Amino acid sequence: MHSATFSPDGKRVVTASADKTARLWIVFANTQEIVSHAKSVTSRCLTDPQRKTFVLSTEQPQWCVELELWPYHTLAWKQWLRDKRTGNNPPSPAGR
Repeated sequence: MHSATFSPDGKRVVTASADKTARLWIVFANTQEIVSHAKSVTSRCLTDPQRKTFVLSTEQPQWCVELELWPYHTLAWKQWLRDKRTGNNPPSPAGR
């Protein structure tokens, strides 16, 4: 890298490299901003078997249901989330 410069608002950095390429980077103020950005650009969520493969929680992420991301985009998942938020412990629609 030859140089780097922040934008006037401090939200981006542009870098210039020896190979004559320039890259624009987003600067996040904190971890929550990174998480929010990642959720906004995510096109789908992991399936239950994929979650198991990556040793993640078996609980489906509520934000995947809220954003209607595949495979949690169905009415059954919306109902699951409503039940979950009312304090019930509904079975996963994936297990039905």
